[in-house]
Amino acid sequence: HVYVGVDRFPSFTMKNFVHERLNCWDGAVRVYWPGFSLSDEPYRHRIWTPTEIRTIERQYHPHGFIEFLLGWISDVAVFSTDPGAPSWSGLEVLRRRRLVEEARLAGNQDELLEIATEEIDDKNTLIDDLQGQIQDLANQLGEALAQRDSFKQAYLGVCELSAQKPTATQPNSVPIDSVADAVERAEQEFGEHLIFALNSQSDGKNSPFEHPDEAFAAFEFLATTYFDARTGETPCDDFDLALREANGWRYLGRHNWPTMKKYSNWYSTKWNGRTIWLTEHLGTGSSKEPRRTIRLGFCWDDDSRKVVIGFLGQHQQTDAT
Repeated sequence: HVYVGVDRFPSFTMKNFVHERLNCWDGAVRVYWPGFSLSDEPYRHRIWTPTEIRTIERQYHPHGFIEFLLGWISDVAVFSTDPGAPSWSGLEVLRRRRLVEEARLAGNQDELLEIATEEIDDKNTLIDDLQGQIQDLANQLGEALAQRDSFKQAYLGVCELSAQKPTATQPNSVPIDSVADAVERAEQEFGEHLIFALNSQSDGKNSPFEHPDEAFAAFEFLATTYFDARTGETPCDDFDLALREANGWRYLGRHNWPTMKKYSNWYSTKWNGRTIWLTEHLGTGSSKEPRRTIRLGFCWDDDSRKVVIGFLGQHQQTDAT
């Protein structure tokens, strides 16, 4: 179910109840998903500013922002359900219960039989539909398992051919489907150089970032260019430039120590019995939209001579946020 305000006045009313960070104002458009609460992070409920709307109108969608928005909602909502929302079948059950009660009180046996027959027919139709869906899902599962096995065999073949030290230009024919996939592959390919010890504030493998290939390229950058520079094998005078050339992200440098101490659960992690401070970070995006913005907090650990990655998610906490 999608509810849309017919004019601007609902947003004026909302100002009395909702914090500004969760409000919608000044010609913006915002989608509030089911389960909305006042304690939600703003990025969970997508907002488009007037400038973004105009940009979409001009550049990115041939049918304007309205078609873009409807398509975006449909892409997400088609796979989502609200357990508390009324359904047509639920309303039918309530209707039949009312009719049965009325027929029982009136002693109308014929009507009771008619209602029972109607319900049996509906149940039989539902059973047929569900059996068809089960068969479709079984077919899809079979195809997915076959594709997984194909990817796995291709990946294992690549690994057998590439036992040498990882390089930034080494090809890999297996597609990366998610951040979880990128992390898993980086652990396998760069385990000698990278340690993943993600802290409790991380999105980690649940990150919805929509460019996992870029995330994998960032891990590869840390395992090659950054690692080689820290070990003194191949100096790098400009990490930011090198990373932008690798995947378009930015090397964002070192954190402010007072901020790290104040929000230590965001800027530290536990590994090998020690507290590791994540002094450096890199990433892309500047919004609160987790599909397009991501940060990776890490540090060079002198003791193990490895790169420890301890944060993977949205912006780390600061006084400003």
